Amino acid sequence: LDVNWLCDRTRSFWDVTSRVETIEVVMKAMKESHGGGAVCECFGGEGERNILARLLGLAKFEEVAAKYLLSEEELRLSSEEKRKSYVRNMRMEFILTLDETELLMSIDKVIASPDAGKTIVRVNLD
Repeated sequence: LDVNWLCDRTRSFWDVTSRVETIEVVMKAMKESHGGGAVCECFGGEGERNILARLLGLAKFEEVAAKYLLSEEELRLSSEEKRKSYVRNMRMEFILTLDETELLMSIDKVIASPDAGKTIVRVNLD
């Protein structure tokens, strides 16, 4: 999603309330289908935040941001917890099925994430 394009289209709405509702609907749909991280990646950059603040007004933007945009720390913790949960599930599935191929495929999915090796070891030592 190109935020500049979205803001250009939304700018044609005379009513600021309609602009806010449109941006919120897009953010909500993205969060429901792809998670909060996707919303932050798309709308959370400094440039995107500035564009949205100009479009909606700073007060309205801050309201929307509080609902849909995570802080950097929240985003990091959220993705770290998801990764740990995925590794726990991966381990339990292997214990139940003893399917090495499935285990290797699961490791391939998580290995590209930051500190994946440490996470796999830490979770399995607990």
